[in-house]
Amino acid sequence: MKRATTAARKPPPEVIETFDCEQRGEDWYALRLGLVTASVLSAVMAGSEERRMRSKLLYRLAAEKITRQPMETFSNDAMARGVALEPEALEHYAFTRGVELERVGFVRRTMRKFGGDIVVGCSPDSLVGKDGMVQIKTMQPDLLVELVDNGRFPSEHRWQCHGELCFSGRRWCDLMVYWPGFPNPPSWRIERDESTCRQIENEVEKFDWELRELVKRIEARRGR
Repeated sequence: MKRATTAARKPPPEVIETFDCEQRGEDWYALRLGLVTASVLSAVMAGSEERRMRSKLLYRLAAEKITRQPMETFSNDAMARGVALEPEALEHYAFTRGVELERVGFVRRTMRKFGGDIVVGCSPDSLVGKDGMVQIKTMQPDLLVELVDNGRFPSEHRWQCHGELCFSGRRWCDLMVYWPGFPNPPSWRIERDESTCRQIENEVEKFDWELRELVKRIEARRGR
């Protein structure tokens, strides 16, 4: 089941669709197939020192488009822990801020570009009201103490948060780093920034062109 809304920015018209499905379920994987999502945006935006990340993503998404099958992605104990603790962390966020959360499966945006439509998406941990969203990360207590003591923003999640704002049309995203029993889990509010959004769109457009060309090259070899 989906709820479709037309983005306010015209021309050209763009469409943002919200899908009610179980994250990491069969429908969720089908919706994400071959798409750039906010969770992998750091690879698209990678600098020259990290081009290998970008190439690996390019090959993985090309494989999904060609086979129409989701590729297995890397997972570790920290990621599994984050999934397990997410409901508890969201409950803490909602209670301490006095807000109601809306869980959704996937948000898909169709960007109208001269070279053709580009479809991107994101999987917010929850939507907040009409304008906000929340992204939950977990961190071991010792690392969390260091993070708080140094007053450091966890920049490794920067592109995911900005990507979720750009792809969903939302105005702000609260990034909260959580661990059970840790007092006052630190959080940061990331505001939608149009110049950053344009930067993301430009890089995604370049990546999408490379992806399409790669798929064409591979599929052209089938007839040889």
